[in-house]
Amino acid sequence: MNLAPVTALLFDLDGTLIDSTRDLAEAGNHLRALNGMPPLPVETVASYIGEGIEVLVSRLLQSEDRALLGRMVPEYMLHYRNHCTDHTRLYPGVGGTLAELSDRGYALGLVTNKPARISRRILDQLKVGAYFSSVVGGDSTEKKKPHPEPMRLAFEELGRDGAACAMVGDSWVDVRAARGVGIPALAVLGGIGSRALMEEAGPDLVLDNFADLLKHFPPINPAGRGV
Repeated sequence: MNLAPVTALLFDLDGTLIDSTRDLAEAGNHLRALNGMPPLPVETVASYIGEGIEVLVSRLLQSEDRALLGRMVPEYMLHYRNHCTDHTRLYPGVGGTLAELSDRGYALGLVTNKPARISRRILDQLKVGAYFSSVVGGDSTEKKKPHPEPMRLAFEELGRDGAACAMVGDSWVDVRAARGVGIPALAVLGGIGSRALMEEAGPDLVLDNFADLLKHFPPINPAGRGV
């Protein structure tokens, strides 16, 4: 893996930058209550996260009924939008690391399967939104991660080609998204994605904690990558 050409970093959101599991679980259990279903543990709801709101709602309701999901996805989004930062917090070291990477000259982008507007709202409320020049959500393109389309939109918005970018996430979805566009895939442990599935996808580098990114991305000098 050659990180020398990298001048832009793309990040996943849930499980990578933020611990959002309780707010997502409470929105999910609100939906289940509306449908006469008992609540699920936070850990169970967390295992459903990562492939977009539609997939999450389908798993929550144990249904693929399109008519039902068509009604329940907006209901879920309404509840979650109103409570998306009740309990959600940045993981330790995230705020300082993003600030330092920005100071070192890296362009930062977000590629998540969560809707873009809510993602931006969460970043702003957690005081890190200003670091991101691109926010690509699950509704920004026709396809979601791990499809290459959202990644390519982020490249465009950051003004970079793929050779200048790397992806940082916590799940197999992020690793496969990076693989699909031929960029380095860095995985951070401690998130909500399955570690076994993430490792099976074959990331280029596995980090014990988020702040370890600073060991691999030195300041960028005027001629290009740092020393």
